[in-house]
Amino acid sequence: MAVPVVPVHADPSKTQRSLVQAVQAAPPAAWSRGAPTAWSPAPANLVVPQDSPYHYQGPSINSRADVHRGVGLGVTATACPADRSVLAPKEQDYVLMEKITARDGTPLDVIAGPQAGDPVSEGPHPVVGRLVLGGGQQSALCRLTYTVIVRRCGPAPPLSTPAGLTGLTGTSPRCVAGTAWGSRCHYRCPRRDLVLRGDKWVVCGDDLRWHGRPPVCTGEFLRFSPPQSK
Repeated sequence: MAVPVVPVHADPSKTQRSLVQAVQAAPPAAWSRGAPTAWSPAPANLVVPQDSPYHYQGPSINSRADVHRGVGLGVTATACPADRSVLAPKEQDYVLMEKITARDGTPLDVIAGPQAGDPVSEGPHPVVGRLVLGGGQQSALCRLTYTVIVRRCGPAPPLSTPAGLTGLTGTSPRCVAGTAWGSRCHYRCPRRDLVLRGDKWVVCGDDLRWHGRPPVCTGEFLRFSPPQSK
């Protein structure tokens, strides 16, 4: 499989949009069920792990101009954590917040934003934290954006009901994770005298399409044989 290259722009917001577009266009083979896949963009450069489907091919980040600026007691620059984009696992429309660390492994004490272990919904989330440096002699405030990306299908297929029946409720399917990748949606007829034809379940597949026959509720009545007299 060819490895896509995410374009890097001087404007970090453009780089972020390129990343989201690359994720949405990714082939099914690029994703697997389990823990989130993550990337960490630096201020003007995108750094992607070597084993990621999206490997950044560009200049190395090794100058003081490439690190985030820390604001604190005598700290002019420090390796604050970079902005982070995380792909939600299959069958989930959220992720569990991971523990954020600086580039040298120093843990970030989060004072605003989601904490480690918290469920984090789709979209960008600002995080502000404090780094304690130099054996506790110095500290720095760091600010980053934690973005959760959810791959989605379109709206689930509607449940068809007999023509002429009005005022029916409960025709929308119940989905375990909305329209998120891997979500399963269950259908049932809104009245007991209607019969479901088709699949009771549809699934948002790896190709971000719904799989399963669109169900239909027909106006056929359930027929039961009367008990025979002895």
